Amino acid sequence: MVKKSCLFLDTIQNKIDTKLRVSVPGSFRSVLEEMNTELILYASFKQPCLEGLTGDMLEVLAQGIYEQYDMFSEEESDLTSMIFAESRVFPLDSTGRLTLIPKLMEHAELSDTALFVGKGKTFQIWNPELFAKEQQKVREKMKTRPLTFRLKKEANE
Repeated sequence: MVKKSCLFLDTIQNKIDTKLRVSVPGSFRSVLEEMNTELILYASFKQPCLEGLTGDMLEVLAQGIYEQYDMFSEEESDLTSMIFAESRVFPLDSTGRLTLIPKLMEHAELSDTALFVGKGKTFQIWNPELFAKEQQKVREKMKTRPLTFRLKKEANE
């Protein structure tokens, strides 16, 4: 059996119906099924979008926060308030839709269309027009400041 990718990939636009339901892209649902985990959303504290991730990835975020910051420090308190206090599990219905809530729709300026943007271990949900503007800003920034990163070596190397 071939293992499926456990990364959120691609950019997919779907309609939001009058009951605030939106179909989660099939490839995103496959990640959730492969990992046997739930879908979590919260309002991004950096951009006008929603952050989406698995329950497993939320655990990784929690571990990182608690390893990097002292318990009850201002930084730890700010991050946990912005992430965990804002997070909700969003169950999918039998057709793979989730039902958004007005608070999150307002934050991301969503009305009738949602753009699912894969970001590897996480994803975002954007207003398509806002994402196009943001993506253009990022492209311009990358032209003047190329990004590099170091890959960790595998344990068996």
